[in-house]
Amino acid sequence: MSKSVWFFRIPVFIYLLIITTLSSIPAPDLPHVVQLSPDKLLHLMEYFGLGFLLFRWGNTEKSEMKLSRLFILVWVLGAAYAGFDEVYQDFIPGRFMDLLDWVSDLTGVILGSLVSYLFISKGWFKKWMV
Repeated sequence: MSKSVWFFRIPVFIYLLIITTLSSIPAPDLPHVVQLSPDKLLHLMEYFGLGFLLFRWGNTEKSEMKLSRLFILVWVLGAAYAGFDEVYQDFIPGRFMDLLDWVSDLTGVILGSLVSYLFISKGWFKKWMV
């Protein structure tokens, strides 16, 4: 496995850990900045990053997967993780599951993967590849 694959794989796992850590904060302990921000926009931005990183990783695996299948895979993985995250939050004091949060998460994954595709198609990642 090439060094570049690990360069794109590790950030995904770190990002998932960050999402899970943020989801573990009980509602009364959330920073005021988070409490005052539009909730759905925060979800979209959080999962935009995940969609971006997942697509970037998937594109480096050198598989023969068609582009459309890569998008679908990223969207399904993103939707599944967002679903897990929403269910997980239901067990955190003061937090709850919300279908609209999940929709915002999925929208972020879709937009992030599309922007990642744009970066890749323009060759903007090549300077970081080894």
